[in-house]
Amino acid sequence: MNSLRGTITDVEVDRELSLVTVVLNDEVYLYAIVIDSPQTNSYLTKNNEIQVHFKETEVIIGKEDQSELSIENIIKGKIETIEEDPLLSKISISTSVGSIIAIISTKSRRKLDLKKNDLVWAMVKTNEIMLSE
Repeated sequence: MNSLRGTITDVEVDRELSLVTVVLNDEVYLYAIVIDSPQTNSYLTKNNEIQVHFKETEVIIGKEDQSELSIENIIKGKIETIEEDPLLSKISISTSVGSIIAIISTKSRRKLDLKKNDLVWAMVKTNEIMLSE
């Protein structure tokens, strides 16, 4: 499980759903859709420090500019290590917010020709982000 520390900067509520904006550092913001609201869970308040979690298997990797995608959670980084098995590859990415681990198919790793020190973008859908205090 990837875990990063951040601060809530905004909470938009629509019925039982909230879109939570979390700043990790000066350049990286993550967005999470949660089934909760500040009225039902007090930790969902601006300026509250929280943990952001997402599974290694939920990380999508891209090699080129990702500005034309609908996915909002995009973190630039450099590949530190690759552990390749016949079916899956575990990729460690060094980013400005810490290390992120991605597990993708080895077929995809080969298709993208991912190598150590490659510049990549780690992406996670808003509904795959979990928050905790």
